[in-house]
Amino acid sequence: MTTLRGDRVGILGAGAVGTALALNLVEAGHNVTVVMSRDAGRASALARSARSAIHTRHAGLLVDVADIVFITVPDDAIKSVADLVPWRAGMAAVHCSGGTPVSALAAARDHGAVIGGFHPLQTFPPETPPPSLDGVTFAIESQDAALRDRLHGMAEALGGSAIDIDAESRVLYHISGVMTSNYLITLLAEAAKVWSQFGYNHSQALRALLPLIHGTVGNVERDGAAAALTGPIVRGDVGTVTAHLAQLRARAPGVVPLYEALARSTTQFAVETKRLSEARGADILALLDGPLMTGLTKP
Repeated sequence: MTTLRGDRVGILGAGAVGTALALNLVEAGHNVTVVMSRDAGRASALARSARSAIHTRHAGLLVDVADIVFITVPDDAIKSVADLVPWRAGMAAVHCSGGTPVSALAAARDHGAVIGGFHPLQTFPPETPPPSLDGVTFAIESQDAALRDRLHGMAEALGGSAIDIDAESRVLYHISGVMTSNYLITLLAEAAKVWSQFGYNHSQALRALLPLIHGTVGNVERDGAAAALTGPIVRGDVGTVTAHLAQLRARAPGVVPLYEALARSTTQFAVETKRLSEARGADILALLDGPLMTGLTKP
């Protein structure tokens, strides 16, 4: 049975995630009492912004004045940082990583604290104003029912929603987030790079492509992914895809593997969602598997 007591919140790590979480919790009415960071300047600034919080570099003070500590350090540092804190019974240690197992907090559990994960499915670029967490989904993991309920309540107070994940599903959940956020940026960068082949630089390409991205995301939000899909593949336009492959082979061969993988997945998605006939989908897949594709992928 849990011994979690009190509602005083501590933030261990004053980077982008810790700052956003602390300030949003304060706005939601939570009692953020202490900020700890190896960067005293950042900790001091965040403590001032959190109104009644103090800042410290001493883990003993952290556990004295907080009942639930959110660990917002980089993923690779979570375990080593947690190992150095003199956790106590009656408190909770919660990391904010998407992919790190909660077992990284074993030292806290061994000292009698309850442990969990509370990951906001949002991007936090450094050196930018902390984003609102309104509408954000929080992935929550804890074997302690009381802590799990507490974290659900915090997610709701922040204007978000919560899902429960376990250790087995955590990595898959994180992969999905990486594909949606990080790889979207990579895809955009590769698309912008193609513009250099017809005389425009990266900035000019981004300026042209960003409204397309905004429009696409808006369409997905309004209509769903299947209905929002447009372009030559969903139209079954084998001739256009053939022309794309020929141009890539001649002028941007490095993009070929990415284009091929995306074309294949898009074709399969279009067929699965009944936006494209199986026969036309087979034609496109045959093109991707044919002699032209072999020549593209094997210089």
